Amino acid sequence: MLRESRGNIMNKVILCWLIAKNAGLGIMLFVAFVITDIFLPTPAKAQRRIIRTVEPDYLHAVIGEGIGFDEVILGSPDCNKTFVKSRLGEPEKEKSSWLSYKNKYGLDFSFTPDGILSEIIIRSPFKGELTSGISMFSKKQDVFETYGVPVSQKTVHDLDKDLEDLVLYKKWELFGKPKESKIFYRRKGLLFWFKADDILQIVVRQKQSQDSTAYGNREEGLLEIEKVEKEESREGAIESIVEFTDKAVIRTQNFNVPFPEGAKLVLKNTNGSLKISGQKTDQCRIKADTRVFMRDEDKAGRLLKRVLVHVRPSDKIVWVEVERAEELVGNRLIKVDFEITLPQKADLKLNTSNGSVGIAGVTGDINCEIGNGIITAEEIAGSARLGINFGEIMVKKADFDKSLITANNGPVTCEDISGNIQVKVNSGEVNVRYAETAPSVCDVSISANNGDIDFTGPVDFSAMAEAKTMVGAIETDLPLTDQRSGGSKMSGKIGEGEGKLQLRTTIGSIKINSNIGQTKIRSSGDSQQSGVPAEVIQRQNK
Repeated sequence: MLRESRGNIMNKVILCWLIAKNAGLGIMLFVAFVITDIFLPTPAKAQRRIIRTVEPDYLHAVIGEGIGFDEVILGSPDCNKTFVKSRLGEPEKEKSSWLSYKNKYGLDFSFTPDGILSEIIIRSPFKGELTSGISMFSKKQDVFETYGVPVSQKTVHDLDKDLEDLVLYKKWELFGKPKESKIFYRRKGLLFWFKADDILQIVVRQKQSQDSTAYGNREEGLLEIEKVEKEESREGAIESIVEFTDKAVIRTQNFNVPFPEGAKLVLKNTNGSLKISGQKTDQCRIKADTRVFMRDEDKAGRLLKRVLVHVRPSDKIVWVEVERAEELVGNRLIKVDFEITLPQKADLKLNTSNGSVGIAGVTGDINCEIGNGIITAEEIAGSARLGINFGEIMVKKADFDKSLITANNGPVTCEDISGNIQVKVNSGEVNVRYAETAPSVCDVSISANNGDIDFTGPVDFSAMAEAKTMVGAIETDLPLTDQRSGGSKMSGKIGEGEGKLQLRTTIGSIKINSNIGQTKIRSSGDSQQSGVPAEVIQRQNK
């Protein structure tokens, strides 16, 4: 019940009685009127109540690496203890340079002697995540895949000391107890504490740019060259050649590192193409061409030295990353193209903003996400997750255990495939054709918001089929049984109905073809006019 003063309630009762008496209402209607007006909240009162009770959900917050969350920003002159308490309330514990909300949010805050927020400490029961998706539920391997593998490992007696970048510190323990360890990612502003493979704690600090430690004075060219050469030597570059042309400065680097069985290649790039080929080898050979498109050789040369290619191998991950000086991030005049050969059995995690990716002859867990470009995959097997924002995805001769192929703007083409497949497209055509040798039972799900779907299943295809479209035609030349159609949808059984086939589009036609090695056409009079509501056409094989 809403809190009301006694005077206000009495006044409302008297007012309701006068209204009921003048209107000639009975005592029961008067009582109902009083209850409705006084005890039931109006929409405005209910809204005010909701506004008063809704609080920010800091337990599930998304925290930016090296930044913070909401208005709680690391290094901000205004972000002091008083400000943090105004946002999160009174802490469970407080010291001169520390606030703890461990039990409520799983968050602690550390401050500089000047009172400015310097660290956000994340631990259980925090249920949110970093902007990368890493959370307290992630594992050590997930951290390495996201931020990079260690360049070295050290065993120490005290983990509170020493904090070199990208060094995994392990605490020496007796009697085989789970080892605690930690690693610092300077450029991300992150410090991770582990217990065995679990994340024990995440410390978020301000990011430190590479300029403050890796290069020294920007004008000291010799110092820059020395740092780059040391980096290349440490990471296994066997050759580095710089070539000047009339349009660009090109640096070619070749790396050769071991690739253990069951390892994963993790590559992150901003601008440039990538070609990966699976071969009979136990090595990972990487050729990196860094190009700066500029006629001024001196300026181009200086920029070239501020783009580093990191290759760091470990037992389970070969980490490849392009590091640019902060002011060069997003510069389209700089691109790094990769050509990589590795064992045929390999896991891949690839990410680039602009550039095409080609994958051939690889079996494993393949994950490829790009912003703009083209993804081509040929003779691949295993599980695949291929995603693109603007561009095209083309798959040929693939055997999927499971797959998810997504495209925001652009067509998707899959030819001579087998296994289970899921395709999601916002705007673009989808063409999927199974190989004649593919098993007859599989699960298929294809959806498009704006685009046609053309599907050819395996020979002797067996599935429960369903097709829907809002505007367009649904056509099939398969011998469907128990077929039900109406307006914009069709469902039925193909063969024994052992697998699943779901085809859905909002604006576009759907074609379901038989796989007999030749193209089928519709019989005369089956044409579909643009803009006419969907219809189902049972095509006759000639």
